[in-house]
Amino acid sequence: FARGDAQQRVIVVANFADAATRFKLQLPAELVDQWQLQTGSVTLTELFSGHQLPLQVGSGVAVLPLTVKANSALVFILP
Repeated sequence: FARGDAQQRVIVVANFADAATRFKLQLPAELVDQWQLQTGSVTLTELFSGHQLPLQVGSGVAVLPLTVKANSALVFILP
């Protein structure tokens, strides 16, 4: 899920399965518009690890390739 306000934008991804999963997370056009994401790459920071990943924005959508470990979650903060 995604939440945000004028101060902070957050994307949370959870994997409740007993195996890791790999997929492309796609943010809908409505969210891209609401958050005013510009075409190009936006750096996301994972809250707990500090690891940074590029969110690719283009054609009204944003895509982030992810691998999520079994029974875990990732929390990304947007600048």
